[in-house]
Amino acid sequence: MSTKSQAKKRIAALKKEIEEHDQLYFVDVAPIISDQAYDALMHELLELEKTFPEFQDSDSPTQKVGGKAKTTKKASRSEIHHAIPLLSLSNTYSPEELEEFDKRVRKVVPEPVYAVDLKIDGVAVALTYEKGVLVRAATRGNGVVGEDILDNVRNIKGLPQKLTSRKKMFKDVLELRGEIYIARKDFARLVKDMTDAGEEPFANPRNTAAGSVKLLDAEKAKERKLRVFIHSIAGQEGGHLAMMQELQVADLKQHRKECGLIA
Repeated sequence: MSTKSQAKKRIAALKKEIEEHDQLYFVDVAPIISDQAYDALMHELLELEKTFPEFQDSDSPTQKVGGKAKTTKKASRSEIHHAIPLLSLSNTYSPEELEEFDKRVRKVVPEPVYAVDLKIDGVAVALTYEKGVLVRAATRGNGVVGEDILDNVRNIKGLPQKLTSRKKMFKDVLELRGEIYIARKDFARLVKDMTDAGEEPFANPRNTAAGSVKLLDAEKAKERKLRVFIHSIAGQEGGHLAMMQELQVADLKQHRKECGLIA
């Protein structure tokens, strides 16, 4: 941008466009652009706000996550407040940005060890276990308040209802975080069944998963064959890798089989 006035106009335009896409993605569950295209818009806004900080404000999309949890008059799902905000993960499509990230890390940790896992493009979920038993499951919502989806999550094959490793590694309350999704083969089957029945088929797996977790009919949600990929433990910094490895061995082996991560 050559002038401040141009930058100000572009920032305003980007904010408006990103907010519209946030509404479509987080609330309407009907995105119209790819994640990469969305990230490009957000990256441009971040760079402009960094160059012209006087035009950044607390209402910028860079300072918040998503939109309000979707609710309707017919819906009866209760709200759940996240003890630790459930924020979006940063991402990149550039090797150069990864190298820059590594340089920043090494300024603090000279010899870092990275834990690398697959990225599943699904619907964020927070799973709370108390004394080893699954008691809550919530969507991301706006990052602070989500919706209770425990009834549908209980039917996900491979997700443990009770953690056997709790006595060794964890305290009374443990929150796992992951992504709920529908496998391509299951989505293809679902689309075929809908087409054969003369129904309008779903557009894509991600949107279908997002709608399925909020269905009020748990049996209908079960038919969608939802899966979940657990990627982290909320609030854990030191020892996170060891704790995830313990979970994978003791409790998530079947879960990771369902995800196709192990034979």
